Amino acid sequence: MTVFKLMEDMETNSPTPWAPKALFCNDSVIVMPDLAPEGYIVRDHLQTFDFPHIMATLTSVARFHAGCANLETKRGIALQSPYSIMEDHGKIIVESNFKDTPWIHAAAKLTANIIRKFTKYNFGEADVLKQFLASFDDPDKSNSLNVIIHKDIWVNNVMFKYENDVPTNAILLDFQCARYGPPAFDIAVLLYTTTSRSFQSLNVDTRNRLNDLGYDYEDFLRWFEISRRFGMVTSLILLPYFLMDPVKAKGVFNNPLTFERVAFEDRSPEVLAHMDLCPQYGERMVEVTEEFVERCLQH
Repeated sequence: MTVFKLMEDMETNSPTPWAPKALFCNDSVIVMPDLAPEGYIVRDHLQTFDFPHIMATLTSVARFHAGCANLETKRGIALQSPYSIMEDHGKIIVESNFKDTPWIHAAAKLTANIIRKFTKYNFGEADVLKQFLASFDDPDKSNSLNVIIHKDIWVNNVMFKYENDVPTNAILLDFQCARYGPPAFDIAVLLYTTTSRSFQSLNVDTRNRLNDLGYDYEDFLRWFEISRRFGMVTSLILLPYFLMDPVKAKGVFNNPLTFERVAFEDRSPEVLAHMDLCPQYGERMVEVTEEFVERCLQH
């Protein structure tokens, strides 16, 4: 069972879908449609999202989350008992990479080196790693509305359709990092990976479930504050890949001669050198690094 098979029950047959519908999928193969003939394009990997693009993306993310919430509500009503997708599909919506792994250690080393070289601060790898691992410790989510979250929403995983240069719909791609948790976690990752520092509607039964949980706008904001560190850490780990020129990134991160070192030991030399070479890349990396230091390491 893949996430795409599960998504078939989430009402994706809309004139403005939030995800592409797989032409075919099973446990090992997924065949996806070409969205270009429908007018969908991906923005340049270094471009940040402005307000219209963020709102288009948030609309699709919200419909994705609401689709999952509505599906759980319907199944719970049918079973006459609270239902969670985790009961049947927990194995496919648990992220295994964001743990105490060599990949995370290498990311922490890179962030520490960026801090020392490009900011006024001086924190070591151990300080950074502690905050990285703490951000992946699951908070108590029992009083939250939990859904499948994408967790990997960045420029290349969103395609936009336009009318008069205004985005009219956003389609989410690549659900391989999906996990289960509060919706705010997706919003945090989206904002930290696609913006600079400086919404499927819920059905009546799901709204009732939200009332039972006491989950309102203020609760969402509370969960967003909880998710800030997760969003910052995720972006610190992934932005070096996401923002690098695709040709350069292929040579750095897919080079078989240096893959083991770059993936699991130290990717600092290549990333720091590209930060010097590409000011926009460097500025994006430094901006989120400085906020991470201010919010996580100076307390």
